[in-house]
Amino acid sequence: MTLAEIRARKDEVRERLNRIDQEMRTLHDKAGSDPLTGGDAQRWTNLDKGAERARTELRELDDEYLREMERGIEEGRYTTAPAMAGTPADPNEARATWTRQPGPQATIEELRGQARRAIELTPHATDDQRHAATLMVDRDEDGSAARWAAAATDPAYLTAFRKVLADPTRGHMEWTDAERAAYGHARTVERAMSLTDSAGGYMVPFSLDPAIRLTSSGAINPLRGIANVKTIATDSWNGVTSSGVTAAFAAEGAEVADNSPTLVQPSFTPEKAHAFIPYSIEVGMDAVDFVGEMRRLFLDAKDVLEAEKFLTGAGPGSNEPTGLITQLDGTASEVAPTTTETFALGDIYKTIEALPPRFRPRAHFLAELSTINAIRQFGTANNYHAFLTDLAGGEPARLIGKPLHETSYLDAYSAINTGANADNHILIALDPQEFMIVDRVGATVEMVPHLFGSNRRPTGQRGLYFYWRTTCGLTNINAARALNVATTA
Repeated sequence: MTLAEIRARKDEVRERLNRIDQEMRTLHDKAGSDPLTGGDAQRWTNLDKGAERARTELRELDDEYLREMERGIEEGRYTTAPAMAGTPADPNEARATWTRQPGPQATIEELRGQARRAIELTPHATDDQRHAATLMVDRDEDGSAARWAAAATDPAYLTAFRKVLADPTRGHMEWTDAERAAYGHARTVERAMSLTDSAGGYMVPFSLDPAIRLTSSGAINPLRGIANVKTIATDSWNGVTSSGVTAAFAAEGAEVADNSPTLVQPSFTPEKAHAFIPYSIEVGMDAVDFVGEMRRLFLDAKDVLEAEKFLTGAGPGSNEPTGLITQLDGTASEVAPTTTETFALGDIYKTIEALPPRFRPRAHFLAELSTINAIRQFGTANNYHAFLTDLAGGEPARLIGKPLHETSYLDAYSAINTGANADNHILIALDPQEFMIVDRVGATVEMVPHLFGSNRRPTGQRGLYFYWRTTCGLTNINAARALNVATTA
């Protein structure tokens, strides 16, 4: 299939997936708080299987798109270098001849337009990735994010990257002119954005960059799925918050009171995190499969690390983000249980009621699995275990009307520590819009050509050193409450 045919087929599959999603939502709403039964339950199962088949087909079409693009670049049918631009073999392939390297005189809007088109046409990118990157480009004031998007989405840069993965020492010698031009453009952008140092390294292609995501891979890292996520192309994010302005009624002609708010300027500077993947020379030779597998491994490592540190990170001076629990610990945002070191039904209501009214409408609960299971059993006196509203197993469940998310890194109810001064933060009520996650766009990979064993001889393995920058924190500490069952009432 040509690239145009592949894209047309992907549109058809996406439309089918959307129809399935709409029907599943209708069944969900119809059931309300009751489980699905009879024909509705069977229909849900069939729809779920159909959705999985559609997602599998989309992944296969993405693979085919990459293979066709690589063949076209190798054969000279598709090119992204301006000097080589000409009439494409397929007139519908606008991507084949776009001038990817924006000139120095390009306006900000021209840069943004090129970046948006590049993001939309990038294979192996999810809708969430495209949405997050487009928002970043639209909010960019100096064009740096748009230049990054143009470089990182270039298909020639992805194929160049794959060749270096297969052979870190000589892979660059096999680059085509288009791949060499794409790499040169990426290096220019890297230097301008301070994405790499004098040691080198390769900017991760757009579709592999884990910083360009809005959702997580599941309950292991729920904060990323619900938080206010910002993706930046600078070294820090600066915002403005306040406790609000007070309004009042007044008599006719009365002078208005000075209700100037106190402004606070929160600032978030992403911290560097890293991971290392060793891989055999044989695995590296299978570049198509290995690129996808590498992305999966890095995303998993990133999710596991962030799931922990977004809650428990030590903060300034530790090279870690300031975790949510770290920020709440020892402050007025901690909630004591009704009975010391005891978790009871009333503590759930106590936690949400401690959250200021302005944050309650958007509140979510966070808890570890054993705590969630304990909550389920608060209704056992009436032989009724479904204290939570599961809505036919939907995600997330709801607890007293608020979404509930499982996280592995809160203290577990099953392992409450009753020692002196022990903390047990087992339940959080949070307005997620006030919890920021700030990602610095542009993850970097450095390649180690050979790994050596204990006798200093090669093991037949190579290595990938991967690093990225992220941080998190509350913009307003009053937007969260943490139940600490070791705290005295």
